[in-house]
Amino acid sequence: MERKEARERNAVKARQSAILKRVYRDGRAMVVDLAEWLDASRETVRRDLTSLAEQGLLRKIHGGAVRLQSAQEDTFGSRLELNRDAKYRIGKRAAELFGEGDSLLIDSGSTTILFAEALAEKRGITIFTNSQHVAHAASKPPGGNSVFLLGGQYHHEGGETLGSITNDQIQMLSTDHAVLTVGAVDSGGRFMDFVADAAYTARAMMSRARQVTVLVDSSKLDKTALVLVCESHQVSRLVTDALPPPAVLTSLRAAGVEVIVADAPPPGKADPQD
Repeated sequence: MERKEARERNAVKARQSAILKRVYRDGRAMVVDLAEWLDASRETVRRDLTSLAEQGLLRKIHGGAVRLQSAQEDTFGSRLELNRDAKYRIGKRAAELFGEGDSLLIDSGSTTILFAEALAEKRGITIFTNSQHVAHAASKPPGGNSVFLLGGQYHHEGGETLGSITNDQIQMLSTDHAVLTVGAVDSGGRFMDFVADAAYTARAMMSRARQVTVLVDSSKLDKTALVLVCESHQVSRLVTDALPPPAVLTSLRAAGVEVIVADAPPPGKADPQD
């Protein structure tokens, strides 16, 4: 009985993950199309959409669902699940760039959490972060790194500290690297975010690091957001999961940004989801 229930839960999770990816890829999806695509009943699909909407991962409309759209970034919960495979590969590839003796400032984001999990497999790295999720991930066993959590005004939704107290602490540091995430990279190679306080903290980290690496999945390339974080010439490296669109790539290369594309997994081998 327990095995059967576990299989059913896994089936629901896999089906809802597939629905979410399709909605975010296409912008919207209709119940009738999803039911045919998944070989499931329309009622099953409606229940899945209701569940995903209640989790804040999409918005239901008559006959289907659409991705969340607003002047603000999607909820942190939705970002954790969206493009997770790509973010996992980005995190693993980015972790290869750092080693024993390095000091890092890491900001808060769904991709930097997976990056921090990869860093936990290393040792001798000193990490400062404003994200409780990053701190937790980076300090997992075997725990060979030194991890420091910055204080400041706590924001529950993202599990992060932001504001003047956080930024003042950053100004007291001098690190080798800043590893950041952003909400968008536009066609001119400008790095942008949706939250002003997060952008200010990212700028503070950049100012106290000798090299800046940005981790961003390809869905954010050739897009715009509300607040400028930095110009492309202020970034040393960009790690992503696919080659950027031509206009973005041209702008980045003209500014001297090294573009690193994480390898896709071999056919038939999926990245870990848990």
